[in-house]
Amino acid sequence: MNIVVRIVLRFFAVLLPVFMASCMVLEKTTPPNADMAVSRRVAAGFEYLQMGQPSEARRHIARALESEPRSPEAHNAMALLYNYEGDTERAEQHFRKAIRYDRNYSLARNNYGALLLSQRKFKDALEQFSTAADDPSYDSRAIAFENKGRALMALERYDEALEAFNTTLRLNSQLAQPLLEMAWIYFIKEEFRAAQRAYDAYEAGIDAQPARGLWLGIQLAAKQKSMDKLASYELALSKLYPNSPEHREWRNWVDGGRQ
Repeated sequence: MNIVVRIVLRFFAVLLPVFMASCMVLEKTTPPNADMAVSRRVAAGFEYLQMGQPSEARRHIARALESEPRSPEAHNAMALLYNYEGDTERAEQHFRKAIRYDRNYSLARNNYGALLLSQRKFKDALEQFSTAADDPSYDSRAIAFENKGRALMALERYDEALEAFNTTLRLNSQLAQPLLEMAWIYFIKEEFRAAQRAYDAYEAGIDAQPARGLWLGIQLAAKQKSMDKLASYELALSKLYPNSPEHREWRNWVDGGRQ
């Protein structure tokens, strides 16, 4: 495994908790055959959770479960609440209950997959994302495909990951993150022109670069000997993300002669 691949995979491991936050979906639409009273309680719980009031959120979601103990919707909501609080063991228990009570509940499968991804259980996460992505009735199918791509990327199944990210963009062309993942994959594969095309498309669709995007931009600019871009990306990484893993890797790269 070459140095570029090792760096990328190490970053992927460090950033998994950040990815997980974007992988999970708070969906307020009512599932088919759902109890309306339960759905109202769950929706109220989500409102409080988004306001950073987990105690109030728990009160509403707990009442939903008291009303319907086998509600997949309520168990998914309780799992998200426990995950918010950092109790991943209880979160997993409720995700599994949600899926047990409705094996076709793709929202819970996607969210459970995100938890598994954060725990580095990549194959298990891939199974959940794949099932959700294969559900044509799932409103957030694009996100499921994006998450599937991340799991495949973590498993170093790069061609399959590219296919998943391409499907994501066909379903929702407004998403930018898949383009960054594709750029990283092409970079790992040393297909630098393809990496640059994906990166340019990604950069055109965002307002501000994260550290991971800047670090890739630095390496692509160095490959192309584009010194103005290189200096701009390096300055942004130093100013905006001085404590990031990417900044440390960049410093090591500079100290090693930019090799």
